[in-house]
Amino acid sequence: FCNEGSNIRGNVNVVFDKGIFQLCSYFNDFVVEDSTKIVLEDSAVVVLPDNYTLHLKGNTTSLIMNPGSKIKFGENSGIVCDSGAKVIANDAAFTSTDSTKKWNGIFLRHRSQDTIKNCLISNAQYGINIFRKNDDEETEIPYSTEISGCSFVNKSGSELSIAIYAANSNNFLIMNNTITSTNLTKGFAQGIYTEFCSGGNVNFIGNTINNTGNGMTLVNSSPFVSQNVINGNQYSESGIFLDNSNGKFEYNIINDFYYSVYSMLSSPDLLKNIFNNSYTDNILLTYSSTPNLQPVLS
Repeated sequence: FCNEGSNIRGNVNVVFDKGIFQLCSYFNDFVVEDSTKIVLEDSAVVVLPDNYTLHLKGNTTSLIMNPGSKIKFGENSGIVCDSGAKVIANDAAFTSTDSTKKWNGIFLRHRSQDTIKNCLISNAQYGINIFRKNDDEETEIPYSTEISGCSFVNKSGSELSIAIYAANSNNFLIMNNTITSTNLTKGFAQGIYTEFCSGGNVNFIGNTINNTGNGMTLVNSSPFVSQNVINGNQYSESGIFLDNSNGKFEYNIINDFYYSVYSMLSSPDLLKNIFNNSYTDNILLTYSSTPNLQPVLS
């Protein structure tokens, strides 16, 4: 990466073994492509400078983070994957170099198969973002995203925007993650936010969301939402906000929001949920919303 301007081409494996590495480049948007694999082994720590984007492009290009590895991001830095590039991380950490500063987040674009499991994502302004993971072009290229067992934490002292965001995507699983903050008012403006995600296999299962303005905001989306615990406080607005969205919501527990469920032009299945201590309404229905409140018996 610090190669005095020479070009490296072809199938390259960049392996960071145990130790601390300062990733440097003469470009703020550093593009990695041509089937390159960046591998962080156990106890490897890679540090990105401020205002730096690690940009992975192309099928089979990948960032692989093994258990115990870590990437530390400078302020306004982040990772962008597109054109088939992917992230595979397990028991790894994505954190800021300065505990009071924010970094941009991880952006997963287009068709790829990403897996981020049991990882720490700390102080990311936009957490993990999933864009245009669909097959509208009927290419039949396999694609999926799994984010499971991860901890999204805000220790920056200021409000972050979104922990998990998805747009124009399907075939993704968000399961058993926690969203927390040392900021007891609003750690995140949004816990989970989706828009135009109605293509199937959109699942939010077993997540715990704390101290957010809105726990889940779903716009033009029809997910399966089950066994989530969403905890607000006096500064929180809606546990689940629905706009032109349907889907199925069951066995969720929502506590301490102004509105447990706020529904606009939406008619989901609301089955076997528990709504506690709303400051205004447990279920607010507007603009012809007609949810189904009991199982359909054939």
